[in-house]
Amino acid sequence: QKCGARPSVDTENPDLRINIHIENEKVTLSFDSSGDSLHKRGYRKAADKAPMNEVLAAGLIKLTGWKGDKNFVDCMCGSATIPIEAAMAAMNVPAGYFREKYGFMTWHDFDEKLSKEVRTAADEDIRDFDYEIIASDHSAKAVQIAQSNIKGAHLSHDITLSQQDMFEMTPPEGPGILLINPPYGERLEEKDIVNLYKNIGNTLKRNFKGYEAWVISSNKEVLKLIGLKPSKKIEVYNGSLDCRFVKFDIFDGSYKDMKIKKIELQKIACNVRMGIIEGTHAAKSGHPGGSLSIADVLTYLYFNKCNIVLSIYLIAYGVWRMFIEFFRGDAARVENLALNM
Repeated sequence: QKCGARPSVDTENPDLRINIHIENEKVTLSFDSSGDSLHKRGYRKAADKAPMNEVLAAGLIKLTGWKGDKNFVDCMCGSATIPIEAAMAAMNVPAGYFREKYGFMTWHDFDEKLSKEVRTAADEDIRDFDYEIIASDHSAKAVQIAQSNIKGAHLSHDITLSQQDMFEMTPPEGPGILLINPPYGERLEEKDIVNLYKNIGNTLKRNFKGYEAWVISSNKEVLKLIGLKPSKKIEVYNGSLDCRFVKFDIFDGSYKDMKIKKIELQKIACNVRMGIIEGTHAAKSGHPGGSLSIADVLTYLYFNKCNIVLSIYLIAYGVWRMFIEFFRGDAARVENLALNM
């Protein structure tokens, strides 16, 4: 009334967002310091059909246990959310690094100098990545969108993008991580979704030996059509969809051969453990006992998931035995122990 005109407020991008929450007789009024939802990283310029939430993609990558220590492949990349989040994780890029605006930036007490200092500190913590991140999709439209988003994240030199079908792809030699988000079946005919998941399984067995393959889907029945025994299943939600995040270990030969080999190695580890115990008893009783090679000890540590304390103990035990034989004057025994350490 004072100005003779209605106030002009940008409802999409206001200078100040005010949230009011009413519950019974209680009213909560708050200023929104974030602006857009924090799951929006700021790099997504466009999206293909049903793009994955950025936070979910980052969470799935963490669940794989990948630490940037091997190649990472997404051959159904869509809008490239998963490979972008993988690159950000590997290079230690903060989640909100590419956002240009937050709600608090328009507040009167916003400290622009402090904000720049925080940004500079984040820049210094970004690191190089020594392995490959490979993204691909069979759809030309999806690849075009992915390219726009990768460019928006300034990761064009860090992610290798191409248009190709997963079933014709030849990835780098393993070990590596494969993470894919295939269609769940909502838009495909039943016959098509069955063939899709069968072909995924065949391709994993043929082309991805040495990889840990992770697949997310809300369709539990077609996941079985991959035809591989999962080593891990994790319940997750993609929006409102109850999904399974499933891991398959891809190895040479049959699953039966792998189990037999693992049992044989476990037997070796058990024998090593008995040798350690017997060797300790022998040393305590004044007899030299048998010697163990470093390979034997490492095998034991691997299969029994021993901690660093036990590792130090075993090394110290070997050195202690060498000193005992040295003071006894048994030079040949000292030399033998040294060679087996």
